[in-house]
Amino acid sequence: MTKLSDTEEKNAIDNITTCMFSIGFLHEITTNILNSDKNKESLIDFYASWLKNRKANNLLPISPGIILGYLYVGIVYAKENWVDLIPDTPIQKSGHEWSLYSYTPNCPKEPNPTLKYVVRRIRNSLSHGYARTIVPSTKDQKEQFENIAMEFKDINQKDFNDTFIIEIKLVDIQIFIKQFQSVIWQKIMDKK
Repeated sequence: MTKLSDTEEKNAIDNITTCMFSIGFLHEITTNILNSDKNKESLIDFYASWLKNRKANNLLPISPGIILGYLYVGIVYAKENWVDLIPDTPIQKSGHEWSLYSYTPNCPKEPNPTLKYVVRRIRNSLSHGYARTIVPSTKDQKEQFENIAMEFKDINQKDFNDTFIIEIKLVDIQIFIKQFQSVIWQKIMDKK
């Protein structure tokens, strides 16, 4: 098992806590939606009262648990089964459809990372618990939501100098996962 630094351990437990907190939000909003009462609260009113009841403010109604689930299925599970469908081209030349072309990972041992390499290291990061959600601090919730990012960190346990760190906006990860899924889907459909 990988040893987390004190900061990484704090981030990990904060992530677990936030995931559990967000599941409570999903449960309560689902209950509100399914409530047979005709005088239901609007979503914005529900959200405001939910925050007030928890003595919280300015939290985004996002679910880190759903984000992590999406990443695990879209990257870890998909990569394990269909890794050969990821282009082995330099990340900067991988194209708009893969959405990661504008990101440059910090990976000193691999100066010219390919998209396949980057996905492998992101997968390792997710599997080893080194993924962290970054929510920018701004009062504009729309701007804040559009700029949520994930930081992925992978350290090779056989060579501690072989590190990998990349921060990617959540919207770009979603585009990547949708592209990967569509390539997998097409490959499977072509087998008919």
